[in-house]
Amino acid sequence: MKLTALALGISLAAVPCVSAQGLLTPLALRTATTAAENETTVLVKETFDKMSAGTESAPDENNIADKRTGAIDATYTSMPGWSGAAIYQAGGSCAILKGKFSDGAGGYTEETGFLRTPQGAYAGNMTLTFRARLLNANKASDKMDIALLDTKSRLESKIVEVTPQWKTFELNFTKGGFTGCLIQMSMLSEEVLVDDIEVKTIQTSIPAPVATDATNYTPGGFTANWTASPAAEKYLLTVYEKKVDDAVEITDFDNLNVIAGSHKLDKTNPGFPEGWTVAYGTTRNADHISDNGYNGTTGMIFRATGEGLITKTFDSDILDFSFWASHPSGQECISNLTVSAFVDGQWGVLGNYAIERISQQGEVIYLSSRLPEGTRAVQLYFKKNDQQDVGKDVSIVVDHIRIMTEPAGVAVEKDIETTECSYTVTGLDIEKDYSYTVKAVNTEFCSAESNEISAYGLAAPVTTGASDVDSDHYTANWEFSPKAEGYMVDNYRVYTTAKDGEQVNILYENFNKVTEGSVDNPVGLYNVVNPSSLDVYTTTIGWLGTATYLANGMLGTRSYMGIIGMIQTPALDLSGNGGKFTVRLKITGDTDATNESVVVQAGMAHYIAMPIEAGKSVEREYVFDCGQSQMPLAIYSQNGFPFYVDEMTVTQTLPEGSKVFYPIEERNITDANTLSTKFENLKAGTNESFAYRVFAYRNFMGGRRYSLSGKAELVDLDPAGIDDIEAGNTDTNATYYSIDGIKLPGYPSTPGVYIKVDSTGSKKVLVK
Repeated sequence: MKLTALALGISLAAVPCVSAQGLLTPLALRTATTAAENETTVLVKETFDKMSAGTESAPDENNIADKRTGAIDATYTSMPGWSGAAIYQAGGSCAILKGKFSDGAGGYTEETGFLRTPQGAYAGNMTLTFRARLLNANKASDKMDIALLDTKSRLESKIVEVTPQWKTFELNFTKGGFTGCLIQMSMLSEEVLVDDIEVKTIQTSIPAPVATDATNYTPGGFTANWTASPAAEKYLLTVYEKKVDDAVEITDFDNLNVIAGSHKLDKTNPGFPEGWTVAYGTTRNADHISDNGYNGTTGMIFRATGEGLITKTFDSDILDFSFWASHPSGQECISNLTVSAFVDGQWGVLGNYAIERISQQGEVIYLSSRLPEGTRAVQLYFKKNDQQDVGKDVSIVVDHIRIMTEPAGVAVEKDIETTECSYTVTGLDIEKDYSYTVKAVNTEFCSAESNEISAYGLAAPVTTGASDVDSDHYTANWEFSPKAEGYMVDNYRVYTTAKDGEQVNILYENFNKVTEGSVDNPVGLYNVVNPSSLDVYTTTIGWLGTATYLANGMLGTRSYMGIIGMIQTPALDLSGNGGKFTVRLKITGDTDATNESVVVQAGMAHYIAMPIEAGKSVEREYVFDCGQSQMPLAIYSQNGFPFYVDEMTVTQTLPEGSKVFYPIEERNITDANTLSTKFENLKAGTNESFAYRVFAYRNFMGGRRYSLSGKAELVDLDPAGIDDIEAGNTDTNATYYSIDGIKLPGYPSTPGVYIKVDSTGSKKVLVK
């Protein structure tokens, strides 16, 4: 059940785009064939003979680069995949002329275009040769920028001086990669002709593997994984200890220079951290600080538009950002706290937090899931609605700002050799965090290091069986999990099918717990920044949603402004019946949901869309054959229009003896040293028992990270089924089994219900 919240978002379309500065979405993927050492491989050879229209002095008037994607039709080149902007034919050469480009503010600028080679492998000692001349014979010269790019950045660049006379240039590059690279040619200001482009390379390495997520966490290790690399004969794995504590900086407001007997700061020397900017106290006679900050310490008060703070600018990217905030008065209001990020020298707004939705008692607000790559500083900006909130006590207290940058890594295991694409690392410090990279090696070459994967996961807690088992209660037990800050313990009702071919409801929900709103006037939950639990509106736990709306007896959602509205079920065991299962939905479309379909998505790879009707209730059936264990289902509209689910049923046909798990309670254990919890007031029906699973968790990098769980521990509460009660081992010749049929190595080590087999047969015993 512990999946990344709403990890089921699906991209319905990938639309390539181009701008004067942006990179193209890949149009042609190429991989160089492996060459022998010192052998030259020709990657690109283009004479532009097919660009025959026009002349060198008067290029053709037709721009052959697609204005939306930048693609140049392959009929104009000897190899496909060229792209650019403002590209014209010039009698057997390529003209890069001027064009109009968006300035990002609704207007246009006139700039010279650019030409890009096909995207692919540009690794090794690479040589680029080409001819170029200015189109305008009256200009003395202009600079051309030749850049080696990948999908993220400029890897390497050169500048050459182009004149009105044809001249041949030869440039060398060494920082290219094996995939996703290209060469871009662009002028500073003048129009230009280019011709006879050739790219050659001499191999100096082999492609690096792609490291993938770690799995199988244990208290002292994990399994590192990566994809295979072409031409690799073996791999070298390096494991790094991550210095997490050194990368965390916490800023409180406890050491400010407060004027004695007041809640105001010395404005000449307020005592803020070095590099921080704090705007405060613009409202006359208002206090600057509060004594009710984080854990009763000092916090800053912001109450007027323009008040807030800007962190210092960090030397490396901010990976995790959180702060404690409270809305002391708790009054209803529509004022906001705006959050912005400083990326590549520019500020960009991330979003707004509604002040009235911040807890009066205070809460920690996490931002890391919304921080863009390259964030170096963060701004919190109070914006009061001076029309709607005039005269109201609207303010926010901010404190305990926690910032984490990229932790440094120190190699602890270097160049571990293996021929496999995974390796189980053991013997690590159970309280520390790690990461890893991997290199590919053959008899001639060693690749560059792969991407780095952080191994921040937790080992699954080991369950030790139930104790204090009676007709209406039991106590779940487990072992301590290193680095855990707490545990989530799920209690399940387990139904065992009584006959072969029995159709079972894996999930049923009618949303009758939704008592607010209507289709005409739905009530929104404002969960557009982060997904929220919907369990208060469902009979089964584990539901999640974004952009959720309530409509008396129905749960709805919609998509807008880039937010995908989605309802997600708990993770279900749909592995039975060969993975075949059926989903039935009763759906009401909003009045504007015309030509709309509702999608049910199973896991990350399968989905079915069915049409709905605007303003009407319809029933739809979705049949899947891809069921797996721990599979959540997501529901969303294909075009983003609102809809409401009135009833949902998930069914499977199962053989006799199949066990179906229904989660009935999820209990949060906040003390990592608490290793048991008691479930009470239970009542087992016909063919029913109970079970529990335990997940460890830690609050880390802006969110809660969960471990996997071990097997579910089955618990039989039926006292009438107990044949005997044992308080100790009295029969050394007996064999014991757990309720789910697993043979024990000896006498049960923990209290619970077991199957005992001896010379007289088998019996169910309760071990005290």
